[in-house]
Amino acid sequence: MEGVESSQDASSVAPAPTLPPGFTTINDVKSFSREEADSGKLFVNIIGFVKDFRVPRQTSRDWKCTIELKDASLQYGESHGVQFSFFAAQEAMLPAAISSSDVVLIRRAKLQFRGVPELCSHWTTTVFVIPASEIPRDLSEASRAPWQTYSPADKAKGLRPNAVETGYVILANRNIGDLELPAPTEFDEKRVRSANTREKFAVLKDVKEARFYDILGEVVRVYDNQSDRMDSVALYLTDYTANGHFYNYDGDDQELENPGGDEFGYVINNRPKRKEPWPGPPGKLTIQLTVYDHHAVIVREKVKVGDWVFIRNVRINYGKNRGLLEGFLHGAAFGHFANKLQVEIMQNSEDRSLMDPRWKEALERKNLLRKRRGKGSLGNADDDASLGNKRKRKEEDVKKNNKERRREARAAASKKALEKEEKLARKRNLNEHIRCPYPDQPTVTIADILKPKMIMKNANGQEVPAPFTLCNYRSNVRVVDYFPNKLEDFAVGHRATDLDMLSDYSGAEDTDLEEERRIFKSGRGFAKDAWEWRFALQVEDAEKPDIKKRIWLMVDNHAAQALLNLEEDATSLRGNKELLSKLREQLFKLWGDLEERKTSKLRSEKKADILASSMASIASSPPSSRYAGDQPDADDSDMDSVQSQERSTRLRHERESSIKEKDTNMQMTVNQAATGKSLVEGDSTNALRNRPFTCCIKQYGVKVEEKDQSKADAGGGLRWQRMFGIFGTQIM
Repeated sequence: MEGVESSQDASSVAPAPTLPPGFTTINDVKSFSREEADSGKLFVNIIGFVKDFRVPRQTSRDWKCTIELKDASLQYGESHGVQFSFFAAQEAMLPAAISSSDVVLIRRAKLQFRGVPELCSHWTTTVFVIPASEIPRDLSEASRAPWQTYSPADKAKGLRPNAVETGYVILANRNIGDLELPAPTEFDEKRVRSANTREKFAVLKDVKEARFYDILGEVVRVYDNQSDRMDSVALYLTDYTANGHFYNYDGDDQELENPGGDEFGYVINNRPKRKEPWPGPPGKLTIQLTVYDHHAVIVREKVKVGDWVFIRNVRINYGKNRGLLEGFLHGAAFGHFANKLQVEIMQNSEDRSLMDPRWKEALERKNLLRKRRGKGSLGNADDDASLGNKRKRKEEDVKKNNKERRREARAAASKKALEKEEKLARKRNLNEHIRCPYPDQPTVTIADILKPKMIMKNANGQEVPAPFTLCNYRSNVRVVDYFPNKLEDFAVGHRATDLDMLSDYSGAEDTDLEEERRIFKSGRGFAKDAWEWRFALQVEDAEKPDIKKRIWLMVDNHAAQALLNLEEDATSLRGNKELLSKLREQLFKLWGDLEERKTSKLRSEKKADILASSMASIASSPPSSRYAGDQPDADDSDMDSVQSQERSTRLRHERESSIKEKDTNMQMTVNQAATGKSLVEGDSTNALRNRPFTCCIKQYGVKVEEKDQSKADAGGGLRWQRMFGIFGTQIM
């Protein structure tokens, strides 16, 4: 989803200081990919302010505390920073009393991927902390800053922060209010709760009913239980420890039940049992773990037999069929685990010191079991012929590697979803010229999209509707209006400058002129215009049309490039008639004859306005001093002046309209899009001739001016305004 930019007055906020050499912003850390993290060779230096702190607690072999940090590189409104897991052999080697807004400087933090990029300590890591109350106020005091030093090894003591690094902290601290850090009371409450949180990791022999655990094990069998009613994948996991409440696999051909249904027994498994060789270790060493929602999608695509996986927040319960312990992992809609991937595939590292000690212990148990019983007694778990898949592969499939099979499976699933979407489109008479991604996601009505989410609470603890939510939808809609009124204004231009790379720079006529003079004096000639697509579409629900429940969809440059599907980039449509013609042709596929009807209506209204204005002018104007046949004096320019003034006014309004449309955060455009005011409102004939289509809609929020302070929920005389935009949709 898109972030919301801060609308604070730049004059009241000190400029963001430059990050010291050798350091990485937290936003860049969060942008690293899984491949970069899995290499095990990526270390970074960061500086951040403390948002959250979990006190040190003992793990299986050492002690660990967790610090969440934020800095000015994060977009305004982004609630989460980056987590740093600090490991040490003794509790005394870790910070014990970190508070909100304290500054932490870390040298050589190792990048890891736990669903999202995170950082952890290495034996070469050094951590420096300075309490918020002791941060110097003046740059002249930088050399006397009271930094506290922590390190997992004495030989890893890094360089103490120098004057440049401390100076950065002093300057960044002046804008700390922009980071939205928790208040001290809220921070202390969470810190106390973290001290009472037990260690969630457990080996399988220790898991018990009705509890949540983090578990690590080897996948010995995978069963895909995808169906119309339930999308899940069953993993059979072992860490080579025995639990008396697990199923007893004796190593021979097992009458295996196809896993299915759900944890609560609402969906019944009616698939027949079948016999096949058990691929895992014999005995009560394996647990069946069923994953749902987005976890099932990831497991289906990336996890295979023989992988070692670390899975967080697994609920252990007795299964409905045999009264044996099983594991369940559901996707979370809210809270700490919302949309977070809890399944991590363990990756080998060239540096053995970086290996997770819990994984090493499990491998040692596996090796010991092999030595005791012989390699064959483990069921030849590494043999591809006994992986226990849903059905045996054909001989030619065995020759293909896993990547090819997964690619073919994804292509087949995509083809099946596309065929299903095309069948549904024909049934509902949807526009076959429009393509929308994510065909496996259900469509929702505009009425459901407009329903506010009750995810906030007021001072009295009562639930109140949120001003907006960051959500994506698929919906069947029909275009009923568009803005600007002329297609020639669907592309807007401005003078290109290097400041365009700044997210908070929108440009202005004065600054454009100054920049043009600067470029010309530098010998590079005149600055060139930069053009981008920018327009809006008003849509209504295709299945349940309601004039009161129409929404405006903002179409920015990126979304327009996908939607219009034109080879050419945006440019002046008044100067490029060929591109204007192509644009009109593409949009005709989207909205039919809507442009013709709207243009005709606007002309009728304009003629009526001109006639009314002329009649009023005649009735109120003094009688003319000229007589019939008289010619105006050569220097009499009254009529020319009036006509020139009218023409200038019209051009100024058109330019202002174009500029405002270019910046969707401006008051006029935001209010118009939010209120759904339509120029064709009440004239349903424009919509009836358009064929509906499926499109992807995103909801987000922007800040607008608000004179009523009781409604200024965004602070500083601003309030949040809910907005909608289009994305991923394409005209073929």
